[in-house]
Amino acid sequence: MKRELLEGDRRGVVSIREFVPERAVAGVARRLYGEPCSSCPMGHRIELEPDEPSVVEYRWKVGGAWHAVRAE
Repeated sequence: MKRELLEGDRRGVVSIREFVPERAVAGVARRLYGEPCSSCPMGHRIELEPDEPSVVEYRWKVGGAWHAVRAE
């Protein structure tokens, strides 16, 4: 299916890198499977309270800065 570009639209490329908390896992994924995998410090927080909003957060540290995805 061909998509027509609208005025102001631009084409782009998305690169995806997989992050794992263990260096050994990243090494095996790269060498055996050719996966673009890197290791970095990671953490998560899951709060499931019956009378409060639930919170799920995943975080990782890349380039000296912490990044996170959070859902409430």
